[in-house]
Amino acid sequence: MKRLTALLMVLIVMCFASDQADAETSLINIQFGRGLPENIYYGGGVVNTDPTLNLTWNQVNDTYYDPFQLLYSDGDESNAYLSVDVSGEVKQVSSSSSAIVDTDPTKKLMLGHLSSDADYYASMTITGLKPGLYNIYIYSQGVLNVPSELSATATVTGGSYNIHLESDGLTPSLLEGTNWLMLPVVISDGNFSMSVNDLTIGTLNGVQIEAVPEPGSVILVGIGGIIVFWRFRMNLNKNYDVNA
Repeated sequence: MKRLTALLMVLIVMCFASDQADAETSLINIQFGRGLPENIYYGGGVVNTDPTLNLTWNQVNDTYYDPFQLLYSDGDESNAYLSVDVSGEVKQVSSSSSAIVDTDPTKKLMLGHLSSDADYYASMTITGLKPGLYNIYIYSQGVLNVPSELSATATVTGGSYNIHLESDGLTPSLLEGTNWLMLPVVISDGNFSMSVNDLTIGTLNGVQIEAVPEPGSVILVGIGGIIVFWRFRMNLNKNYDVNA
C-alpha cells in the first residue's frame, strides 16, 4: 500500500509539472499596434489573469509583414511564423485611448489595434504550428467612445469558422462575446489564417494561440489504470485468503 501511495504521488507531481511546462511553452501571444514602448503588454490576457506575470508578446506595428518567427510566452523561439497583409488606401496599426479602466491590467493590450475599412483586404497567417488542438483567443475593441467591429473568417485545413465581435467603445473591461472570444480549432498541418470579411470593417487588438496540453491527461489515465490494477490485486488476494 505504501509503495502504491508513493507511486501515485510521483505521478501526480509529474502531471502538474508536465501541465506547467506545457503552459509556459505552448502559448503564443500577439499584440497589435501597442504604440510607445511603455504600452507593451506583459500579462496573460484571459488565459491567465495573474497580475504578476511577465510574458512575451510578439509585436505587430505595421500593416505588412513578411513571415517572421514567433516567440512563446516565455521568450523561447517557436517554429511558428506570422505574416500580416493589410492592403488598400486606408489602413493603420495605431495606439490610442481605450474604454478599459486604468485599474484593469489588460488595458495596455487594448490600447493598440490594427484596423481596417470595408474597402480593403486584411489578413494574418500563421504557419509552423504543431498539429493538435488549439484555443485561439481574439481581442477586438477600438478607440474610446467609437463603435468597432470585427467580422472575419478563420481558416484551417478542413474547415472555417465565423468570427464576429462588436463593441460600442464603452466596455470598461474584457467581456466575452463583446470584445474577446475563444475559438477552439484543430490544426492538422500547422497552418491557421484569419481574414476580414469582404465589405466589412475590422479591428484587432491581439491574439493568443494556446495549445491544449495532453501529457498530463495521459499521466492521469495511467494513474487510473494503476488504481484499477491495485483493486484487482486486492480482490484477488481476498479471494485467495477465503479459499485457503
